[in-house]
Amino acid sequence: CAQQASSDYLPPHAMATSTPLFGNIASKDFLHFQFAGDYYREQLDRNRMKTGKLCAIDVSLRKLSNGCDVVWMLHDFSIFGGSLGCAEGHKLYLGFEYATEHHLPVVVENRSGGARMQEGTMSLAQMAKVSCAVHMHHATHLPYISVLQEPTYGGVSASYAMQGDIRIGIKNARIGFAGPQVILNTIFNQKQAAYDKACPAGFQTAPFVQDHGQLDIVVPTEGDVLPLVEKILMVVCPPVPASGPFTIPAPVPFPTTFPAPSPSPSPLPEASPAPSETSAATPAATPAAASPVPPHADSPAAIIAAQRRDFRHARRLDRYQAQDIIGRLFPSYVDLRGDGRIGTDACIHGGLATFQGHPVMVIGTFKGHTEDDFAATGYGMATPHGYRLAHRLMRLAERLQIPVVTLIDTPGAEPSFEAERDGQSEAISSNLELMAGLKVPIVSIVIGEGGSGGALGLAMGNRVGMCENAYYA
Repeated sequence: CAQQASSDYLPPHAMATSTPLFGNIASKDFLHFQFAGDYYREQLDRNRMKTGKLCAIDVSLRKLSNGCDVVWMLHDFSIFGGSLGCAEGHKLYLGFEYATEHHLPVVVENRSGGARMQEGTMSLAQMAKVSCAVHMHHATHLPYISVLQEPTYGGVSASYAMQGDIRIGIKNARIGFAGPQVILNTIFNQKQAAYDKACPAGFQTAPFVQDHGQLDIVVPTEGDVLPLVEKILMVVCPPVPASGPFTIPAPVPFPTTFPAPSPSPSPLPEASPAPSETSAATPAATPAAASPVPPHADSPAAIIAAQRRDFRHARRLDRYQAQDIIGRLFPSYVDLRGDGRIGTDACIHGGLATFQGHPVMVIGTFKGHTEDDFAATGYGMATPHGYRLAHRLMRLAERLQIPVVTLIDTPGAEPSFEAERDGQSEAISSNLELMAGLKVPIVSIVIGEGGSGGALGLAMGNRVGMCENAYYA
């Protein structure tokens, strides 16, 4: 399943200032392993002569062009296919430990066939060891960015490669646990025709993995990684704003003219109150004290009031929607996708952004301004994958200690066979429990429709607001 990487591969961050770390960690043939007369110790010697390196992991402290310091680690595929042995696991552990002690973010470029068979069970144990280091790094409240390159398989993909707070895939990368050949030889008993018939289109490519919820971002080439990492780190670790506290931006103009509402029967007059026993002794109210007379049903004031009460205005496709507000108020927005497990949703989007220089996590329900776009987003009705994306991003915001902003515009959660199969109730209920105890502030704004539990699944904020002509019911 693996493809040999080019020997003249130049990492995309090569122009960054770099200081190597832990260069004296070396692989060792502690099992005296050999297969068909080829001894592991001799393979190690050949790799050292060829590459000048002691193991397949490089660790460095890098200062990026935006001034951010980061611990950057990468697999060298030219050494045993970038496989994970004891030396590699230890260097990764030390890298995460260094980042934790010095309060730094981490980037790992993964390119590996998996755990190294020549080191047996101890190689397998490195998956657990590095996972412990990833968990310890959470105490920094800074991100771990995982880059999955061509190829990323086996014990690497099943541990720290998929544990990143943000997972970036290269478009041509193949990513998975069991490679195609393993599946062919086991499940399909080496019957190629049966395998080909059952294999999904694009199987284990980065876009396929993203469509199934396990990658946040797919970039076209390795050269696109560094600018994206710098953008993410500038959002999460920005310089302290010189402007001081938040200021309120100028209001966004909303449409002020609407079509006349559909004719409806005039309301029945209210019944007069029954006279009380003291009514005869009560002086008549003076004109100044009388209640205002409601406008006639055909008067301009009554028509305007009826228009403003018409819930249909919340559904207008020319209203400002979540994507418009994000584009206007939240610069540096980085869209993060997928529920982290099995699927993506076209309706609920979210990601890291800045608001007046302050990092935030913004989550919103997208609709679209045309009928085609509206249909493509599920008519603003989210699937369980969307609510689980929101759950994942709120968890990440809590760990990064940044506030959450949610923008709600939905008639309700998607009512479908698939949504029920995938656990719509569980997804919404999990969000409610999470928001009830989230340790960072949540500001929720109903910007259009706020329908039922589907809206509440994003709108349980510490502060809840509504835009004009929106509804929440």
